[in-house]
Amino acid sequence: MTHPQDFEQSSQFDRYGAGSTPNLTVEISSRPLYRQVRRQRSGMTPMDSIEFEGTALDQLSHGKVAWWVAIASWFVYGIPMGILAFPVLGEQVKVMGDHLIKLFHSPLSGTLWFQFLMILFATAFLVMVCLCTLMILVKGTIRKLQHRR
Repeated sequence: MTHPQDFEQSSQFDRYGAGSTPNLTVEISSRPLYRQVRRQRSGMTPMDSIEFEGTALDQLSHGKVAWWVAIASWFVYGIPMGILAFPVLGEQVKVMGDHLIKLFHSPLSGTLWFQFLMILFATAFLVMVCLCTLMILVKGTIRKLQHRR
């Protein structure tokens, strides 16, 4: 095996320009080589519709929609969620209270525990769906009012 100093003296090594100092600069053009084309979504596939709904709710929650859209969303989403959430939630809390009283009288009953947990999960789901929708509307309305001032 030859040593590195032997490579520098070799005529074959010098033939490829390895003995000279290399030019280590790279030129980068100011123009991009290709244009990034964003595909126009059609809304026909499930993922497209999910993307559209997410974009619409994001714009609604940040107050980036027109006033008529904000008011219409309160009529379309806010009022039905309020009508659904509060009376049903009150009834669910009453039923859960009745089940808790029954559970204190017979704590080892598996059927009562199952019914209680099912009512608890149904109530939690109802609260999450309704309150998330109402929070989006409230947040968007507050931000919309702040933009106008």
